[in-house]
Amino acid sequence: MTQNGLSYTTLPDNQKKLYLYNGKELQNDFDLDWYDYGARFYDVQLGRFHIQDAFAEKYYSLSSYQYGANNPVNNIDINGDSLTENAWKWMNKLLQYQQNKINKLETKLSNTKSALSGNLSDKDRKRNFKKYNKLKGKIKDANSVLNQLNVEYIALDESDQIYDVQMSNSLGGGTSNSVLGKVSFDKKTDIFIIHLLSGQGNLGQAAHEFKHAYQFETGDLAFVPSGKAAASGYLWDIFNERDANEWSAHFGSKTMTPETGSKTRQTIYNNIGNLELYKRLHLIFRYNGKTYK
Repeated sequence: MTQNGLSYTTLPDNQKKLYLYNGKELQNDFDLDWYDYGARFYDVQLGRFHIQDAFAEKYYSLSSYQYGANNPVNNIDINGDSLTENAWKWMNKLLQYQQNKINKLETKLSNTKSALSGNLSDKDRKRNFKKYNKLKGKIKDANSVLNQLNVEYIALDESDQIYDVQMSNSLGGGTSNSVLGKVSFDKKTDIFIIHLLSGQGNLGQAAHEFKHAYQFETGDLAFVPSGKAAASGYLWDIFNERDANEWSAHFGSKTMTPETGSKTRQTIYNNIGNLELYKRLHLIFRYNGKTYK
């Protein structure tokens, strides 16, 4: 039987996969009725997990076996990881975009290679050989981007810091909605939030903000609580913005311009990794795998 281009064998009813509560697969073998949440199984009859939460130490005030912070109406447990469902979806879009780019380049390379084996004039052969080498270089660069994207994805996913993506109809910047994305830190929930403008579908902007998330995870970006320092919002230097802009260009962004940065902010970041300085400045930051605020 074929569906969406994929072939599969029709299974008996008792062997079909069921995706029910929160879209998780129900494991009904031996009438267990457990839901597969990736990192652990959820027993719907007990309302508990059988395995301790991977982030039990982070949420020490809660039971290690509870579901959704004991508030299943407002909260869902994704996969026991640190990327929320929205964050995972956007990261998956970036990964898929880059893989599709590589696939297209490899198809062009294959066609060019086939053309080289044909009956060509010296001029055409030289032109195709030049194109072939150029495509090989592009594929190498594209794979390098994909590898780095995976490094950053794994770092965010395996962190005990929660990362979320939220869509909004307005992110500031006046009536023109010139701000397409930004990041913030919610001190009430301890969640790093990537804000994206609804309806834009801008992968370049998402890549830019995910780069800031990775910078936060690795201690290269901090947040300044309002009234606690010379600036509010998140703290950056020209290198953070430059890297984020260059990163977004790999995902179709053509409109972002380099940042000049602030000398004050840049001076602070000359002391990057200085735990005591960060604390005196009342920054919200990551240091050696721990979030301080």
